[in-house]
Amino acid sequence: MGAGARLRARFWVEAVAEGLSTALLVLTLLDRTWIETIVGSGPSGAGLDGGDGLLEWLVVVGLAAVALVAGLLARGEWRAWRLGLRRSPLTV
Repeated sequence: MGAGARLRARFWVEAVAEGLSTALLVLTLLDRTWIETIVGSGPSGAGLDGGDGLLEWLVVVGLAAVALVAGLLARGEWRAWRLGLRRSPLTV
């Protein structure tokens, strides 16, 4: 890690993806009806999954997987940068 070295854009994309996925995961756990509200089917009525909540749990599992993978990738980028194993194309 040299003076003025910057992290690659890949790190920032992975870190933002992890943060956004985690935020949506928490939102889904707190309010499972936000998906139906966004797409317009509303919490009353059958919804997109027939009212059984399957869609919400699939979203929770999917977001958890995205958050985990993006977090691990960002961690790898961070560690490689800290150890000086990768030089950023944006290095000054």
